[in-house]
Amino acid sequence: PGHTESIAALSELLDQRGRYDELAEVLEQQATRVGAAGDSEQAGALWARVADLAETRLRDTDKAIAAYRKVVELRPDNLALDALARLYLAQDRPDAAAKHLEQRLENTPESERVAILLKLARARIAADQREKAVQALDTAFGEAPRNGEVRKLLIRLHRERDDKPGLARTLATAATAVGDPTTDRKSTRLNSSH
Repeated sequence: PGHTESIAALSELLDQRGRYDELAEVLEQQATRVGAAGDSEQAGALWARVADLAETRLRDTDKAIAAYRKVVELRPDNLALDALARLYLAQDRPDAAAKHLEQRLENTPESERVAILLKLARARIAADQREKAVQALDTAFGEAPRNGEVRKLLIRLHRERDDKPGLARTLATAATAVGDPTTDRKSTRLNSSH
């Protein structure tokens, strides 16, 4: 089990013949055996291949999700977590997507955090969890107050929730960070209404 060259040769043969079900089965068996032997890195790589095959060739979302979950169980993998979030959102399961996006944040490089926080906020909105969405957006806004997408969504949620103190705080921070005179006027007008 796990002989890389043998797996590659068999994979190529089955792939060329379009026998994707068989290929997925062989890769699953190999991943299970390699994992049982203690090689979580190779097992994770094999499960990732199963997941990709299930998603792209077999169009079997449930099988892809199960395989990506195996990858994540074996080792931290941002691509697998991104795929899980995407697939769960496509199945209209934003709670599950949010769970994986939160896990994704644990190993996310600084340069990607705001984008992941924004995805997390959108998943929370889709799950009708506005408070958690605001928390994710507040974090993203604190890290990138000049990000227009984060700022606009956060302002919208503050308005929807009639959170005047949160709105005032966000507008004041945005006015300072962006230097937009119209944002500054809105902030001043809101603060003077209290």
